[in-house]
Amino acid sequence: MTRRSLFQAAAALAIMSIFVCMSLGLWTRPLSMDNRLYFYIAERAASGVPPHVSAPDVKTQLAPLVDSASIAIGRVVGLDDVRSGRIGALLILIVGIWGVGTTVFALGATRAAAMLGALSVLAFSGMPGHVSVGFNPKILLFSLLAWGPYFVARGRFFTAGALASAAMCCWQPALIACACTALAALTAPHWRTALVRCIAGGLAAFALYEAYFTWHGVLAAQLFQNFALPAGSVHAGVDWVRGAEFVLFGSWQGIDRVAAAGSCFVLFLAGGIASRLDFEIWPSGRAPAPTPAVVLVLASGTLMSIFTAYEHQGEPDRFLLCAYFAIAVGVVSDRMLQLVRSRIDERAALYLQGALIAVLLFTSLRGTYPPPVRTDDLDAQIEVGRVVAMMAEAHGSVWSFGCVHLLALAHLTNHHPLAYFWDDLRSYVEEATFSPVVHERLPDVILSCRPVPDGKHLLKNYQVIRVPGLAAERARLFVRKATAPKAPRKLPPTWLLE
Repeated sequence: MTRRSLFQAAAALAIMSIFVCMSLGLWTRPLSMDNRLYFYIAERAASGVPPHVSAPDVKTQLAPLVDSASIAIGRVVGLDDVRSGRIGALLILIVGIWGVGTTVFALGATRAAAMLGALSVLAFSGMPGHVSVGFNPKILLFSLLAWGPYFVARGRFFTAGALASAAMCCWQPALIACACTALAALTAPHWRTALVRCIAGGLAAFALYEAYFTWHGVLAAQLFQNFALPAGSVHAGVDWVRGAEFVLFGSWQGIDRVAAAGSCFVLFLAGGIASRLDFEIWPSGRAPAPTPAVVLVLASGTLMSIFTAYEHQGEPDRFLLCAYFAIAVGVVSDRMLQLVRSRIDERAALYLQGALIAVLLFTSLRGTYPPPVRTDDLDAQIEVGRVVAMMAEAHGSVWSFGCVHLLALAHLTNHHPLAYFWDDLRSYVEEATFSPVVHERLPDVILSCRPVPDGKHLLKNYQVIRVPGLAAERARLFVRKATAPKAPRKLPPTWLLE
């Protein structure tokens, strides 16, 4: 591939990604889903409040830190925080798509197959929809996983180890990628050197991540939330049939309607196993695929498929698989085209190649996940944030339960860090008796879009205030009564406030 053709392919994929994401409302779509929490964490990090202090969360927080850098850059040029973060997410998606195409080419496929693999990201993963909302940690996770096999194929195990470790700093289950990168190093010609470099790269990336929290003096809180809180999460009675269905079909969007991406990975797995047994089930590619890279894709993709079947709620929980599935689409497409060339002729292969590209382009433009849930736009949501800021200025501290994105739009820190209750937290904080008291003070304002814990007792000290725009957020605002008694002394756990 010449430098000029490489630039043209990269530019075409970038333009396609921008078009798809913009068509899904990147510039106008309101914040929604769990992305709202990660927007709050990222905005607070950009304002100097580190993750795990602004809000407790069991997931590692590299992605919100990267989003906070996008927000900081946007503030310099006068762009609002949400759109700054979304532009950053779009760039990360484009880099990840380039990574898929580059990896497919490094595995011995042709340029056309590399383009097919890269395009498939837009056609099955639901990724453009999440980019259009912004602040989804799995977008950076996908990009890091997409580039890992490429660097393994090139023998750059330090970089591959660092990328796998960084992926784990986006979401802990990507520790599978760390283990599988080490496994791939063991299949390299100079395996001892490769393994040492892989481990060194992984430790270096993880040390840099932990250095951030050490610098801010919150290392204990971060370690507790990331590794102690989720330690006891074990599911009983896993429905493996539904799990396998989710792995294959995902959100039932695009080519997932026929399980095309998942099926390609199964075929890639079968081909890899067959080649290890010296049994060829399809023609070889443009060049031999480096064994360590194949081992990484097959081992990591298989183990992550098993984990996803075990631990998933719905999209975007399949983002662990997206990079490997897209790589498989590219490689299997390449071998399928080679088979048509050898059994029929070049013209038939070109027709098939054109048909595959047309299908991927068509399904990319029809992507609708996640579905829009509101009719108003982002500017209306930003205006609600300004109203919340005015209420805070007029009344004092604000505790938001379930809608912290409004605090982020108002550039405020939550009065109490608990903004949601989730299963891993209930062992440490009782929801039925919870009271958002910090330094012997209840918040002056409560902003909630879900039932407030112990609301029967807590809200008797507050009165409802009707605020324009809050109805669209399904939120209510309560202001503390002037005659409300002083709050009892009840401090939150120290690991929440370090």
